[in-house]
Amino acid sequence: MQKVMDDPYKVLGVPRDADEKAIKKAYRKLAHKYHPDQNSGNKSAEATFKSVNAAYGIVGDKEKRKLFDEFGAASLQSGFNEAQARQYSNMYGGMGGGMGGGMGGGGFEDIFSRLFSGGGGRGHGRPVARRGSDVASHLRIDFVTAVKGGKRSIRIGGETLEIDIPAGVKTGQKIRLTGRGEPGTLGAPNGDLKIEITVTDHPLYKREGDDIHFDVPVTMLELVAGAPINVDVPDGSIELNVPAGSQNGRKLRVKGLGVPKRDGSRGNLYIHLNLVLPESDDPRLLECARDLDKLYKKCPRSAS
Repeated sequence: MQKVMDDPYKVLGVPRDADEKAIKKAYRKLAHKYHPDQNSGNKSAEATFKSVNAAYGIVGDKEKRKLFDEFGAASLQSGFNEAQARQYSNMYGGMGGGMGGGMGGGGFEDIFSRLFSGGGGRGHGRPVARRGSDVASHLRIDFVTAVKGGKRSIRIGGETLEIDIPAGVKTGQKIRLTGRGEPGTLGAPNGDLKIEITVTDHPLYKREGDDIHFDVPVTMLELVAGAPINVDVPDGSIELNVPAGSQNGRKLRVKGLGVPKRDGSRGNLYIHLNLVLPESDDPRLLECARDLDKLYKKCPRSAS
């Protein structure tokens, strides 16, 4: 029988009425702080990391949280039967406002624990084949890997697993590894490993839906006369034609080089032209600017 863990709310440091957003935020903070990659060789941090994942696997799952709040740690026992537990509580006086607050406090929770651990209940606690619990984890990946896909390693319970990152993944998306969770009982299947993804920001690229936007520096001559320029994109490098007479900030679209979609198509790439003046104290720069200023027929800030 799996050992009953500490109160998951206390492990995550959240109140019992915390909403999903607060629970997820607390989990991410603790998972990052105690992740084995951040605490190499620290057994205490590794143990805390496991406890944090186990706690989130309970209160981060709506159904498991509901059962825990009603029946407490007994709901985590192998062979736990919700209907049987509720019938028992109705027969002997009810829950008294929920079992979740009684971690280690005796009473109904201790009775339920014995009832479903195979040690009591006049035969009601016979071992039952139960699927193993799912395990929650977290993985940070860079922007380009999120767009193109690839492989990343993650360390879970002392084991290093290689994860296939699907192209187009985004922050908050979960990757499920079947059978990599807690072991099942009496031949039942193992639980799954659910890995929540966080995509780190990129200094150049910005994702908007399935499109990618970024600024490309250009010269005055390239804007005025037009020119072919080489641009680095997540897929490598492309040649882009700057149209003659382009204004600073003009947005150019390249179809099909954005984020891959589930249907096999891709979003678009949007390149924003960004004029960069020479960094020079050469007096000719000022002369050129004055000559250029004479070409304005009106103030560019005028409304009409």
